[in-house]
Amino acid sequence: MTNSTLVLSDLIDYTLDELYHELEKSRVTQLGAALGAATTTFTLIGYDLVSVTDLLEIGTELMVVTEKSNDANPTFTVIRGYSSTTAVAHTTSEAVLVNPYWTRSLVIRALQQYFTGPAIAHLPLIRSEVMTTVDVNNVSQQLIPLDSDVIRVLSVRYSSPTSARIIDLPGWRFEDNLPTAVSSTGMGLRVGAAVSSSDDLLVAMSARYLFTGTGEAATVDVPAGTEDIPPMYASCRLLSGREVSRLELDRLVESSGEQGARQGSNIGLVRLRWQEVYCRIDEAKRTITVPRPIVFRRFQRG
Repeated sequence: MTNSTLVLSDLIDYTLDELYHELEKSRVTQLGAALGAATTTFTLIGYDLVSVTDLLEIGTELMVVTEKSNDANPTFTVIRGYSSTTAVAHTTSEAVLVNPYWTRSLVIRALQQYFTGPAIAHLPLIRSEVMTTVDVNNVSQQLIPLDSDVIRVLSVRYSSPTSARIIDLPGWRFEDNLPTAVSSTGMGLRVGAAVSSSDDLLVAMSARYLFTGTGEAATVDVPAGTEDIPPMYASCRLLSGREVSRLELDRLVESSGEQGARQGSNIGLVRLRWQEVYCRIDEAKRTITVPRPIVFRRFQRG
């Protein structure tokens, strides 16, 4: 199974494209000068678009305008890091969104909910690595420590250096409650005594979806062929305000418009979009092959 690497900033942009029609997008202006992480006053290019109490979004940081001077090129005073976002430095001419309906921080939260929920439940991330057992004082421990993102081990195979054959290895066991003195993550792969530290083992495992890196440059691996599902799920979750299960879809009828009116969304459209999400998940599941452990049984002598 091959995986693809996605960048967080691209996932956010794709989700916002799913949410907005072109004419619905927020007003956009630009910073007049670079902005430090602790600075609370600045100027804007296109200042006429911004008023007191407006919500501004620069990158993933939110700010609230508290003052606007009467100068020809007015200075704006803001509250930084609004709504639990982080105040960071920004560059000259960086885009400033005015009163965005869907903020990037909200989109990030919805994407994270996808990767910690339905992605793990329905679309396992399978990773294969070449591993060897560890030695302590030149004594083999018959154990391979595993990373904290591993959910379970799916298969273990031995790669023969002489014949180049790959053989399924019997007698292994996935341990998830080891002392930290043995494995810093508490997880490991126990193998039989016949395996030495010089043997290469091909280990297939299912792992959690984790972002690596910082900010919007962070990346996440997903199974190939599922790249479009995270933005689809995140946009549907934001439109409906929560995850709508398959069992609830039949009850999401047009007549129950009160919730849709409060959220500014069409319930019938939301229902169709959730159906598309679950159809794509079902299609993707059929393309993911999960290795199944081979059960070795001893033959009884007659």
